[in-house]
Amino acid sequence: MPAEFSDLPPRASAVLHSLRAVGYDVPTAIADIIDNSLAAGASTVAVTMTFEGTRSFVRITDDGVGMDAAVLDMAMRLGSQHPDARREAGDHGRFGLGLKTASFGQCRRLTVRSRPAKGEEQTRSWDLDHIEKLDSWALRHGPWDSDSELRLGHIPTSGTTVLWEKLDRVVEDPAHSSAHEDFDRKIAETVDHLGMVFHRLIDATTAPVKITVNGRQVVGWDPLLSRHQSTREMAVTKLPLAGVQVVVVPYIIPPESRLSPDDARRAAGPHGWLAHQGFYLYRNRRLLVTGGWLGLGRRDPQYSRARIRVDVDNRLDDLLRIDIRKARARVPDQIRERMRIIAEKTQEEAAKAWSRSAAARSPAGPGAPIVPIWAVDSAGPRTRLRVNATHPAVQAVRAKLGDEAGLLDALLAVVAAAVPVELLLQMAGSAPAAATPADSTVTSLPSEVRALTRRIVDMMRAQGLTDIVMQERLGKAEPWSEIGPEALLSLIREIK
Repeated sequence: MPAEFSDLPPRASAVLHSLRAVGYDVPTAIADIIDNSLAAGASTVAVTMTFEGTRSFVRITDDGVGMDAAVLDMAMRLGSQHPDARREAGDHGRFGLGLKTASFGQCRRLTVRSRPAKGEEQTRSWDLDHIEKLDSWALRHGPWDSDSELRLGHIPTSGTTVLWEKLDRVVEDPAHSSAHEDFDRKIAETVDHLGMVFHRLIDATTAPVKITVNGRQVVGWDPLLSRHQSTREMAVTKLPLAGVQVVVVPYIIPPESRLSPDDARRAAGPHGWLAHQGFYLYRNRRLLVTGGWLGLGRRDPQYSRARIRVDVDNRLDDLLRIDIRKARARVPDQIRERMRIIAEKTQEEAAKAWSRSAAARSPAGPGAPIVPIWAVDSAGPRTRLRVNATHPAVQAVRAKLGDEAGLLDALLAVVAAAVPVELLLQMAGSAPAAATPADSTVTSLPSEVRALTRRIVDMMRAQGLTDIVMQERLGKAEPWSEIGPEALLSLIREIK
């Protein structure tokens, strides 16, 4: 007896609401729309983000090849292509869901107008409120109202315009006092994100892509500082995988002291030096993974200058497990060990460079590094911080306590065990630390530190040390290393 089958199409309203939970934020959603523009051969993409309370909207317009009615219908269809279908080398899509999931994650109405060369304009639109009412895949031909028509505008030659309206996920509470400010923040985040993920296309020497947000041209941010004269490029490795090559290029970027203020800010990136160490995975020159060690290492301050470029082909999407949002990937088992070795070598070189930079910052020059208050302990499974027992302040207190010095050691052990390392790493990653220049005065020292300085100087004098020797020793330790040697010597001489 032959098997019986029933065609059970999914409920339209349920599916579309589920897709809203994929996890796009505004910048990643707009980047996904721009991917489609680039696949269509666009050289210019204009993003408009306008706050008008409940009538706020986002528009992305490109000058690509455009679409006729049949192609536009296919583009508006969910799952418009099979993930394993062969694509053009420059195609950044995969699932046939990007346009819809990125859009519905931000708005309840998506309208697309497109025009191919030598063709007519075509307009299609999804509205979640209408779909919910009918519980049907009701795709509208044309705009919904005069406001939509005005915002879409006309395409003079060829290209595509994507319009988001009913921005319930972008403007969550239009009546709230901070709604406009929150919207402006999302504009700034979008500019930063687009400059990061498309930087190799924006800064290309041939056929660069121009992206604007509200008329402001997006500037590319190269997390690798690959064109900086002080960046060190390590050996290129080509790893064969599934018939194509994965190209891996490690970089050791310069320290902040070797960078101009503008370059230092750009090197720190949107999330700070600590957050941006690790692998940078590019597909067709589009950045997908923005730092992190992909499970092959852990973040550490001494690795902050280690950045590794990985170029992959879009035919490897399945092996790399690239997700719909193009934000996550994994290292395939076939190349995992080779990648781990590359990561470790790069971390080792970064740690050496970090140590050399610390020595160079010492007033006594290389070979006489600053004595830090905190020591990094990376020996265990987790990075920990402990108070440096060789620091002059610790030694002074221990000498004062005499036989009771064990109490100090116990206290420092408790402090070290309770240091919130993960919180500190998050804070360091969210706000790049500015370089602290040497102060010519002692006014930057808190009163508590000045009082401690007096105690330490008294102890050193009792040991018979000269003012010059005391200045040399204190000048190699935090926080006295932050002031100039002459100012420190004057402070010591003031203490009688």
